[in-house]
Amino acid sequence: MNEEKINNAFEELELAKKELFSAGERAIEKKAALEWRKVDAMQNGEIEGKNAEAREAAAKSLLAPEYEALELAEKDERKARFDYDVAHIEVERVRSILRLLEVTGLK
Repeated sequence: MNEEKINNAFEELELAKKELFSAGERAIEKKAALEWRKVDAMQNGEIEGKNAEAREAAAKSLLAPEYEALELAEKDERKARFDYDVAHIEVERVRSILRLLEVTGLK
């Protein structure tokens, strides 16, 4: 274990955390855009229905591109979460090796 490997592990964790944040923000933006578009469509009479299920079905049909964009953003967020978790595991592995080396007095 050398300094370069240690630094790389922490740099990867930092990058993964930043990407996770960005992916989360994109998913929030897509969800908000979909919700605003839904409200607008309901107010304009583009989405009708006697009950919530009928209105939701009409919304999914009318706003298919917005639903797809949200689905893709949420998928990206899940992938970013996975990448962050993997980077976090690597940092923990590095920490464990360093503790072992410290305890045993090895280099």
